[in-house]
Amino acid sequence: MVSSAIVMHFMSNRLDDDKNNNGKLLLGINIFYILFMFIFAITKNFSLMLIAYLATNTFRATNEPIFNAWLNGHIDDKARATVLSINGQINALGQILGGPIIGIVAHVDAGKTTYDPLNKKEYLLRKLNTIRD
Repeated sequence: MVSSAIVMHFMSNRLDDDKNNNGKLLLGINIFYILFMFIFAITKNFSLMLIAYLATNTFRATNEPIFNAWLNGHIDDKARATVLSINGQINALGQILGGPIIGIVAHVDAGKTTYDPLNKKEYLLRKLNTIRD
């Protein structure tokens, strides 16, 4: 929360009336957002995972108000309520559909690293490989 406020303070100086510049700022924020989300997903180091998690939340919180301001600047007054409503519904739909998919992927991936008494040979080989690395 505090980190988001600090980042927003610095970003507010970069925001101006030039719509193309604000779009470039959003692009940069989203690139870093995706990068830190990817780092969070693949790392096994707890410290790096924590940093990536905090950075992901910071960029998410920073992205939302800038995107809403940018979107409002590009919408006709007559269609603003409809577009904002559809944007919220698509966001909710993505969360509803994405959550179970991520859960399935995590469940399948966790199954590869857990102990399976029926497959002791594969389990022992994986443990030996992790010790060698």
